[in-house]
Amino acid sequence: MNAFSTNMQATSIIDLKAVCFYFEPYQYKHQVLAVNWLQTQLPYPIFREFTQRWEDEVISPDPVLQIKSWGAAVFELQQMLNKTGTNLVTDGEFGSKTEAAVMRFQRNNALTIDGVVGNMTWAKLREILEPRYLWQMFDSYNVEESPHQDPALSWLQKQISTTTLTEFAHRWRNP
Repeated sequence: MNAFSTNMQATSIIDLKAVCFYFEPYQYKHQVLAVNWLQTQLPYPIFREFTQRWEDEVISPDPVLQIKSWGAAVFELQQMLNKTGTNLVTDGEFGSKTEAAVMRFQRNNALTIDGVVGNMTWAKLREILEPRYLWQMFDSYNVEESPHQDPALSWLQKQISTTTLTEFAHRWRNP
């Protein structure tokens, strides 16, 4: 029995590297359900940073944007809002039209309607336009081709509470 097998069977805490190693989503539906549940337990900033680490991207949190903000992040926001049906000029300036578009987006997506683009608004925009699923990431685990995935999983493991990991282990092991 190798180290992964021992860890998967013997402890109430589960090793995410072992999960990826043994992940068979097309054979064991309960594994997908467990990983989907785990994703719902991750706060957006944690999931965002994990995806950046997983893809070996520069770690950059989403900035809080509001009226009078300007720059590349506002330009990106305007492009994203346009993809949801808004017709903004993408000029990188957060003016009254961008604020109105943000508030419309927030209203349409049951978010706090304040015109400020914080974690929840960014999360909903990315969920709609750039959906990422933890189970697909785990299914693509390949440390030989993507050695940065192991440190990303180690980082994620440290971000999740013992209680959540224990519940995840229960869901993973019990179909």
